[in-house]
Amino acid sequence: MKLYGSEIDQNLEFTAVVLAGPGTRYLLSPFSPISSMNPQNSTFTIDTLTSRLFPLSEPENYPKALIPIAMKPMIWYPLQWLESEGIQKIIIATTARDEVAISSYIHGVYEGSGGSGDSEDSASIEIFALEDFYGNADVLRQLSHRIKTDFIVTSTDAILDIPHSHYLDMFRLYKPDASCILMQENPSEGGGGCSRDDEVKRFYGVDQVTSKLVMIKDDNGEDDDIINVRMSIINQYPSISMSNNLLDLHVYVFQNWILEYINSMPEIMSIGYDLMPLLVKLQTQKKLVEKENISQLSREETKLNSILNNYQNDFDIHEHNGERDKAYTVSVLAYVRRGGIGGRANNINRYCDLNRVISKLHTFERISPSAEIGSKVQITNDSMVGASTKIQERSLIKKSVVGSHCIIGKNVKLTNCIINDHVTIEDNVKMESTVVCRQAKINAKSQLKDCEVGALANVPQNTNAKAEQFLRSNNELGRDGVQIKFT
Repeated sequence: MKLYGSEIDQNLEFTAVVLAGPGTRYLLSPFSPISSMNPQNSTFTIDTLTSRLFPLSEPENYPKALIPIAMKPMIWYPLQWLESEGIQKIIIATTARDEVAISSYIHGVYEGSGGSGDSEDSASIEIFALEDFYGNADVLRQLSHRIKTDFIVTSTDAILDIPHSHYLDMFRLYKPDASCILMQENPSEGGGGCSRDDEVKRFYGVDQVTSKLVMIKDDNGEDDDIINVRMSIINQYPSISMSNNLLDLHVYVFQNWILEYINSMPEIMSIGYDLMPLLVKLQTQKKLVEKENISQLSREETKLNSILNNYQNDFDIHEHNGERDKAYTVSVLAYVRRGGIGGRANNINRYCDLNRVISKLHTFERISPSAEIGSKVQITNDSMVGASTKIQERSLIKKSVVGSHCIIGKNVKLTNCIINDHVTIEDNVKMESTVVCRQAKINAKSQLKDCEVGALANVPQNTNAKAEQFLRSNNELGRDGVQIKFT
């Protein structure tokens, strides 16, 4: 994004909220007011909850925030980014169930300044436990009394690879009401079970002159050649770039008045699926702005007239009469990142992809000094082995991450696998593109491809499986795992 020589307000402070939820999603009824965009009706129903990271996010494995990516807990990555950007106040929002584990990590293990608190310049990290975690917008409602500044919201599964200060300086310079990061998503190499993600791809329309996000539209896959766009949007923003290959990293920056707006709209549950599309519409639809009374909500916090003047000075907006209607007060910017290694670890395939990519970039020891490596063991340069793990003779570890305190038998072959801590893999096992949760056991001579093994699961000897899932058995008479085929 061009900066046009304008001055950046480096004194603008942010409060950061890291969403460290359980990894489940609550699905709304199709008749909910979010779907119909009817703000008069504040009644909605929750149909089901799902987890795209199952079984990794099961309580027997790890809290989602502590699931390891390339030997670091997932939450380490957004915390490191926030601290590198100089954010002084960080709130981690989690569940009561996960509070103790996350707190123990932050205050006992995390090597960032916020965990130690040794320096006056260190970040303040506060952990806020919620009884209910229905949606990230609801989290902001519960935290709104603690947020007095403009604020950053990031998911714990977001991993950013953007130049220092670029994203936040965009917000400091142009002072939009909201901003997001859209990243070009590379094809997945797979991992875990066959793809069963219900995530709907979306078209994002970004004005190339102003970096405004002017359209969010679900890609229903019915006709790849036709996209319906309002003529008013085309007239106002004639240089729109459309793409359905962009991933919303769920890293947002908002002006403080957005909290008041969320509190006034109880039907908004999701930032990405409810709030952001609504703000984009408010940006371009005068009647909706008037209906939502945005001018009154934002008058004190955003100084809309000043922002309007800044935009008219900094951007060529291509208005018909050279003067923007003052009803068009909301602005939403998108920082588009093409290339790089960032992404979201919000499903099994992306989790595996990020493990592979990040493990390649590590500059410290890929094999822990405390690991015991047998004779004729081959470990490729794109693999990692954790502390106190034992790998016996003639085994091959390729494009894989093996956690700590694991026992790998003789003549084991792991390719493109993620092995969590305390896993036992017996002799002559072959696994490819498989995820194994902690304390699981893979018995001898088994062959697994594109599988997921849950925490404490026991895969029987001589198992031959593809695209299947193994979970811990509740059978008191035995420890055999439960085998589930993906459909």
